[in-house]
Amino acid sequence: SRSPLAEHVSPDGLLNLAVAGTKTGAVSCLLGSVAEAAATKVQDFTTADVIRLLLAIAKPKGPAVTPVAKEALFLQASFLLKPRLPELSTVEIIKVGLAAGGVAVASELLEAAAGEAVGRLSTIQPPQALLLTQALVPLGGQHGAMRQIVEYWVEKLERQGKMEVISADQLAKLTNVLAPTLDTVHQDAAERFLTFAGAFFTRRSEQLSADSRIMIERQLRHGEGLAHCRDKEILMRLFPNYNEARSRSREGKLKQDSAQAAPCQQQHQHQHRQQQM
Repeated sequence: SRSPLAEHVSPDGLLNLAVAGTKTGAVSCLLGSVAEAAATKVQDFTTADVIRLLLAIAKPKGPAVTPVAKEALFLQASFLLKPRLPELSTVEIIKVGLAAGGVAVASELLEAAAGEAVGRLSTIQPPQALLLTQALVPLGGQHGAMRQIVEYWVEKLERQGKMEVISADQLAKLTNVLAPTLDTVHQDAAERFLTFAGAFFTRRSEQLSADSRIMIERQLRHGEGLAHCRDKEILMRLFPNYNEARSRSREGKLKQDSAQAAPCQQQHQHQHRQQQM
């Protein structure tokens, strides 16, 4: 039988609740129930609204939605969206990928979105491609789509000397997103990408924001990404904080959500602090 939310709240109402859950912790406590209700009537949503719903459920303000509720929604949404992917805009496909990544029952949806997206790479501009890269990373470096993405970026970086393709901060984010996968991406593509990226930062390090510098320091410290480029020694001199404790502290701060903790989490956080005392 349907839940009370499914019986009495319209698709628009469920979507509004889900979106509100990305903005306020008080509403995010209801997202599990919203996901379960939406799963029973996903066919009543428009395609665009299903995508918005998945993104909201995947990125709540407060506690994560329970796996059972999330999987119920994503499974039904996958059945609806997969045959419609060719009709979607590139932006919509990227959003599908961002929502589906990390949800086991949506793996086929992510695979299908990846296939559709890489077929459009020649028409995708770098800012969109950066989001697409982030969306497809859960596929892993050995996946064919990831190799195509890395080769796309190699081609773009080869042009960087002739025209501004990507900013220093955007490239820092890109190397940070790709870092965990480059060990398993095709070796030639990975090496060429890191060669171009490393050379870029040796020339343009002064253009980086503080957050971007932290991203690069983290790679150098943990032996990922730029730690394997030809210009590693130069980068280590340009980013001396990579091996300092204060950099770790700043890195931890960067990773934290700037939003206040959701009301649903406050008791748990209080108990955790008491255990540390």
